[in-house]
Amino acid sequence: MNAQAFRQEYEKHGERLRCSMLGVARNHEEAEDIAAWTFATAFKKRKDFRGESTFYSWLHRIALNQAWTLARQKRAVSLDEMNGFLPKALMEPDLLDQKLDRQQC
Repeated sequence: MNAQAFRQEYEKHGERLRCSMLGVARNHEEAEDIAAWTFATAFKKRKDFRGESTFYSWLHRIALNQAWTLARQKRAVSLDEMNGFLPKALMEPDLLDQKLDRQQC
């Protein structure tokens, strides 16, 4: 797919993808970021598109993967940020060796 054809796909699917990402993003700005990143990635990897699905399906999958990556990054919290809320097992490593049944967890 050449740059001209890709631009046509962008114009055809850009708004739909941004709207779709609103369903998984926290706000409009994040949805825009995901969509922009998706099109940039898709452009770089356009030769990998095999045509086994629609172009939009391929874009949507890239966008969902990016949204999940972003969500994981935002959920990640450093131990310093936990401010004393560390699980007991992290504070007492010997507890990790003990087998606990589900009701004890």
